[in-house]
Amino acid sequence: MKAVFTTKVTPVYDDLPEVRYHFPKSYLNQVDKTVGDWIIYYEPRR
Repeated sequence: MKAVFTTKVTPVYDDLPEVRYHFPKSYLNQVDKTVGDWIIYYEPRR
């Protein structure tokens, strides 16, 4: 399973996408399925 996480240049949380990324606890089951697979960090522009 692949995943795409949305992030910001200056995140609200203490995120370092290549090390740690905060997400709502309700997503834990879905995120757990991506362990060991490809993950893309998407930074939207405004």
